[in-house]
Amino acid sequence: MIKYLVIALVLVTDTVWAQNSVVTSAQSTAIEQAQSRVAAVSNSNSVYIDQNSNQDSIHIDQHGRYNKVTGTNSSPLIISGYNNSLYVLQGDPVDQDGKNLIEASIRGHNNNLTVKQAINVNGGVRDGQESGEHFTSVTISGNQNTVEIRQANAAGVNSGHYANIDVSGNNNNIITKQSSNSAKTIFGSIQGNQNSINLNQSDNSAAFMDLSVLGNNHSLTTLQKSNGAHKSTITLVNSGGAVTAEITQQGNTANNLSLYQSCINPIGCSVSVIQTTP
Repeated sequence: MIKYLVIALVLVTDTVWAQNSVVTSAQSTAIEQAQSRVAAVSNSNSVYIDQNSNQDSIHIDQHGRYNKVTGTNSSPLIISGYNNSLYVLQGDPVDQDGKNLIEASIRGHNNNLTVKQAINVNGGVRDGQESGEHFTSVTISGNQNTVEIRQANAAGVNSGHYANIDVSGNNNNIITKQSSNSAKTIFGSIQGNQNSINLNQSDNSAAFMDLSVLGNNHSLTTLQKSNGAHKSTITLVNSGGAVTAEITQQGNTANNLSLYQSCINPIGCSVSVIQTTP
């Protein structure tokens, strides 16, 4: 087994790296409850939105028979503020029995949310290779946030992906992609302004990612791929400086990473972690 690890740090208050990323009991419960709600989606596409704002642009295109767009806790999806844009595509017309559920809440001004499920994450087309069972939960509060989540599989059994993204602050840019078979999970909590986050999990093994970002101007690019059941728990804290992090885990043997970094340097701190196994 070969692992390549690089960590470059500049004046951080606290940096902890370990191999103990785990799915917490609360997260397990959240996943199980979401799976139950996905399974309960009825044989009829539905949209439940409470729109109380001006100049919104909403485009929803659902194919198949079991797709639902709603809010949390059986409430409507709330859009409040000005100039919000919501764009949703769900379902594959070939495999019409796949179920997909989006739960979201958008508050504030100039938010832009794009969610695609059961659609090829790279080509953006419905390719007929899809079993669905995807769940997306997004909570946005603040101005000018952009979130794009794409989730798709290759018609595998028990391959529905789970994404839970909570954004609070201005000018955040988050892109999430989860693809291929075997269930993949992302929990993301982003609090602060002008953070740029790019998450990606692919290939045919279950993967788990838990991200917590506190403070402004962080930049994170992370990738987990190949057939290893990789897990990562990442916390970035701005204690005076922003963190730039590139984290890649790949290979056919599982990698496990738990990283906490707090930065005090006003010019910023850098972290690069690569773990590769055969």
